[in-house]
Amino acid sequence: MLMSRTIDLSTHGAFVRTNRPLPIGAPVTVSFNRGSDRNPLMLDAEVVRSGLADGGRQRGIAIRFTDLSDLDEMLLNELINRSRS
Repeated sequence: MLMSRTIDLSTHGAFVRTNRPLPIGAPVTVSFNRGSDRNPLMLDAEVVRSGLADGGRQRGIAIRFTDLSDLDEMLLNELINRSRS
């Protein structure tokens, strides 16, 4: 398990800060905390880019979510909307 911080989250994917690069195409499972009274949102994804972002200040991986169910997409949208408020 690798603990890291997700930035630039969307319904299609995210950029995950990490000092441990993964190869492009590598499958990953990401877990998003939805609050203390809720189960985490677990999503399958694949690495689509590895390197620097944010003007070279952030090292990490870009991931694309795969096989999102309608429920997964709804919960992800709720998470995104909560993070913006």
